[in-house]
Amino acid sequence: ITSSTVGGQQHCPTTVTAPADPSPLDFPVTSGNLDDWRADADAGGTVSTFAPSGGSTTTIGPTHITSSVTLNNNQHLILTGTIHITGNLTIGNNTSIALDPSYGTNSGIIIVDGTIAIANNGTINGSGTAGSYLMFIATAAGDRSDPPAIDLKNGVDGAILVAPYGIVHLGNTVTITQVTADGFTMSNGATLKYSQGFLDARFTSGPTVGWAPIAGSWRQD
Repeated sequence: ITSSTVGGQQHCPTTVTAPADPSPLDFPVTSGNLDDWRADADAGGTVSTFAPSGGSTTTIGPTHITSSVTLNNNQHLILTGTIHITGNLTIGNNTSIALDPSYGTNSGIIIVDGTIAIANNGTINGSGTAGSYLMFIATAAGDRSDPPAIDLKNGVDGAILVAPYGIVHLGNTVTITQVTADGFTMSNGATLKYSQGFLDARFTSGPTVGWAPIAGSWRQD
């Protein structure tokens, strides 16, 4: 201790040993899981394009879509099975996606081989039964110098986000059930509310999954 005034007794150990970093946990989604979920979607049939009209409510799944998908403002999508998108997924303002009530307590999946972008005020829901969630998986690879695998804007609610090989970017006032990724970045003033971890196929465990922010992208005041 130098250039300091100490009130009371001074205690300074001669050696300070920092605790070891915890061992990383295995990623909760394996390549085998991804292959199985793609196969589930593919078994329902393949379409080359998917472009529902603006303001419509559309039911789909299981389905493999072999192109990028853009959902325009105020469209509503109801999933009856797993969706596999070969391209990218873009979800516009005020768009809602939910699982069909027949899912019950089970959860559903949209797996995208490219990137996912969700604009302001997107609404993501499970089946309406407690313990049911909708999980978005983007398998695009990259680091902070690349476009994020999943990019969420302000006001997104109710999603489980998985990017096993890339970055998840969280905008302001984002509320999500869970995020699991190779790394993530956050906008200034963003709030991350994390409430779930992976334990079984329903994705309804407690917060058991470990995570760490990218060095230099996180500060707690």
